[in-house]
This record gives sequence, C-alpha cells and structure tokens, in this order.
Amino acid sequence: MPSKHAKTFYDTIEEFRRDVEFVDVLANANKDGVLLKEEGKLFRYVSAKKHSCLSALDDTEENRLNIVQHLRMSVWSSYLKDLYEELMNYLQRLVYEAAQKSKDPSQAKLLIAGDKISLTASDILSYPTIDDLIMKIAEETIRSLDKMHSTKLLLEQICTKFDLKVDRGCIEAALPYIEIRHRLVHADGKADSEFKRAFPAVKITHGKIFLNYTLTTEATRAMFDLVDAIDGAAIAKGILRAV
Repeated sequence: MPSKHAKTFYDTIEEFRRDVEFVDVLANANKDGVLLKEEGKLFRYVSAKKHSCLSALDDTEENRLNIVQHLRMSVWSSYLKDLYEELMNYLQRLVYEAAQKSKDPSQAKLLIAGDKISLTASDILSYPTIDDLIMKIAEETIRSLDKMHSTKLLLEQICTKFDLKVDRGCIEAALPYIEIRHRLVHADGKADSEFKRAFPAVKITHGKIFLNYTLTTEATRAMFDLVDAIDGAAIAKGILRAV
C-alpha cells in the first residue's frame, strides 16, 4: 500500500490524465466527422458572436485538424509539466516527513549539500510552529535544486541522505520525461545536441521534441514507477506510513 503522499500524487495525475484522454476522444470524433462537424461551420456549436476566432476560419478539414492538433499539443505539454510539478510536490512532502521523523529540524538542511537557503530572523519568527518552519525548509530545499535543473542530483541526494534503497533504473527511466519538461518550459520544446546525445530514443522532428499520446503514457508509467520505488523505500525506512 502507498503512503498518503503517494496516493495524492496518483490521484492528482489521474485527474490530469482525464484531460489527455478526453482530448484524444475529441480528436477521434473530429477524424470521424461525426461529433464536431456541421455544414457551414468549422465545428458544431460554434457561435459567430461568441467564438469570433473560430468563426473567422474557413470550414475546411485542414483548419479543423490544425485546431484539434494544437489543442492536443497544448494539453500534452501541460500534462508533462504537471507530472514534474506533482513529483516535486511529492518529494517536498517526503523531505518534510523525514525531518519530522527525525525530530531534528536541521535534518532537512542536510539535503542542501553545500547550497544555501536564506531565512532571516524575521522569516523564522513568522512561522507559528516548528512544523511550519520545517515545511519552509523542505520547500526551499527542493526549490534550490530545481533552479539548478538538477533533478537527478535532487533524487540521488534524497535517496542517499535518507538511505533509501531505490533502483537507479527507475530514476534513469524517468529522466527523459523530466528533461523533456525542462525543454518545454525553458526552450519551447527545442532539443539541443546535449539532449539528443543523452536521450537518443526520444523522437525529434524539426528540431523539437515530438509530443504525442504515447509519449504521455510512457511518461506516466515512468513517473508512477519512480514514485512507487521511492515511496516503498521510504515506508521500509519508517519515514512514511502506508495507508
């Protein structure tokens, strides 16, 4: 059984996954020309008054395909970003629970490994309880490494500092999708030579990472496997509790 934090991760991703699946349904409906097409309109239910941008386009199959494909690309991109953000949220909760378990607030600082976080006396005194302060340390710990785009380092440090026996294969399998997220956020999906060398199996078209439904499915599986592995190890160490 997973911890409550892993369950939160799984449940949240499933909500986002429904968006991906629904857009796929819309794309299939558009392809069949049954649900969305209407004579004289780009799509059924398009209102000239309400949907001026859609109404301005000619009623052609090419325009319909372009609109649907753009929507799919947007949802796929957002989904891959959400996967990463929810992984970071899970790791933040793990850091918090580990610090709580140790009964030593400084334990969270060990994860920084040479980096520094800045908390003024005023900041510290603003937190009503030590639990709130520990959560702040956990947030800053994750944020400091995230700014370096060193998710692999972050994962390895968490595993090392808390002595979590996690199969490194799970980390390696998730890295392509984590790096895809970084390229989507910071480079508009462009794949540089470094990315291509590191992840030759990732398809590149016109210099950009090729997004499709299959890629989101593979990313989901890899992220779930990673959280499964971390969660199981944290439960075995007594940091987290199965629910």
